[in-house]
Amino acid sequence: MLDGNDIKDVLKLKNGGPLVKEWQNKLWEWQLAYPSGTKDECLDWMRSSHSTRAKLTAKFVRHLKS
Repeated sequence: MLDGNDIKDVLKLKNGGPLVKEWQNKLWEWQLAYPSGTKDECLDWMRSSHSTRAKLTAKFVRHLKS
């Protein structure tokens, strides 16, 4: 459904690597959970999940610095 280029676009990455592989695995799980899901639904889920993860990471980093 989504390829590495789609993943890199959502994550705003220039190159592939372990993070792209991690998201490929997550997307496979999403596809199994939502077999009739569309590419747009998958992209929406990925954007939402990535945004939540980024917020949690930023909060954790701020906590470590304080």
